[in-house]
Amino acid sequence: MDEKKVKNLWVKWNKKRKIFWRDYKKTIASENYDFKNVKCFAIMKNGNIVSGSDEKTIKIWDKDTFECLKTVNEHNYGVNCLSIMQDGNIVSGSYDKTIKIWEKATFECLVKIKGHTEDVTSLAIMQNGNIVSGSYDKTIKIWDKDTFECLKTINGHNYSVECLAIMQNGNIVSGSSDETIKIWDKDTFECLKTINDHNFLQ
Repeated sequence: MDEKKVKNLWVKWNKKRKIFWRDYKKTIASENYDFKNVKCFAIMKNGNIVSGSDEKTIKIWDKDTFECLKTVNEHNYGVNCLSIMQDGNIVSGSYDKTIKIWEKATFECLVKIKGHTEDVTSLAIMQNGNIVSGSYDKTIKIWDKDTFECLKTINGHNYSVECLAIMQNGNIVSGSSDETIKIWDKDTFECLKTINDHNFLQ
């Protein structure tokens, strides 16, 4: 369940789309709320647009007409992040804690990857083609591009990993709710640098 402080109240929302307002430990109100936010985009190698949404779907949009070519609905909860593999297949990460690989032409699910214990928040593709994922479970995981086995679990952030990117030299960059950015060596996955200049705004 996610949580955010708003003035003197805490707003909480869960995967069943219910919001709770509470003052300390006392719930003072709740209501159903329908999340349909578009959470992420990726551009396929043929130029078409892929989008992911809180309503559990992935949609493929024609690059010229912007018509929806396909709707994929196989995640149990919202789609939080997308990336494109070197072979053109689509990778999605979800609040259901899974990563899925989708065939680029048929959009059929080829692989379902489990390993994170909380929501998958971010994805990136390394220069060697391996998949990097970040999660609310505070970890970064490296997945083999062919076998989809977990090659490495990186622990180093104190809170959820919110975003990932790959530097020009191949090293991994991660951003976290712990207010830090970390640089990880592409081969050893050791932390090379921690940047502490971001502050959480309240």
